[in-house]
Amino acid sequence: MPCQTARLFTMLLCTILSADIYAQVVTIPTELNPGDKYRLAFVTRDMTPALSSDIATYDAFVTAQADEIADLVNLETTWRVIGSTPTISAKFHTGTDNTPPGINGVPIYRLDGALIATDYDDLWDGSLQNPLQIAQDGSLVVSWGSWTGTRTFGRAIPGDELGAADLTVVDGALAASVFHSGNIAIHDLKRYLAGSGVDVRPPDTGEKL
Repeated sequence: MPCQTARLFTMLLCTILSADIYAQVVTIPTELNPGDKYRLAFVTRDMTPALSSDIATYDAFVTAQADEIADLVNLETTWRVIGSTPTISAKFHTGTDNTPPGINGVPIYRLDGALIATDYDDLWDGSLQNPLQIAQDGSLVVSWGSWTGTRTFGRAIPGDELGAADLTVVDGALAASVFHSGNIAIHDLKRYLAGSGVDVRPPDTGEKL
């Protein structure tokens, strides 16, 4: 009997701990009003190397990650990698260009409802409102190491873009700074950052969001 009680307690404890790690995916931020436009972003749970210089390869990867979650599929949005190749920079690929000077774009949120950036200017100013550490399933990803090929202001890092033969830069985009390491290479498995298209907050239906 004591063994059965211990096993039940262990199962209950694991369930509680899992609930703390995996949060509910939020696809409609509660602070928005009906008709407000916004975007979502996440860091992928799975990893893959940065061998290709074709941006479509990474778009397909992050889209496949999003397609694992029914709530994200139901958005019917377009997911793109927040990354750069030799032919296109992240800010242009994701439609988050922060020029001309002034307020540009819409707010961007993590999948737990936390604000990442108030607009595109805020997105590419070198810091975020909250770190992009929530995966597509709502889980917290605390170990960083994302291939981006991108500087914090949204443009490609010459010679260190996705697919570059000597790529050794991780966490360039949407990190406090860019750092180099001679111990990593394009064959290494890393996560990726994904951004949605522009979504619109639907009207209230009387149901709790």
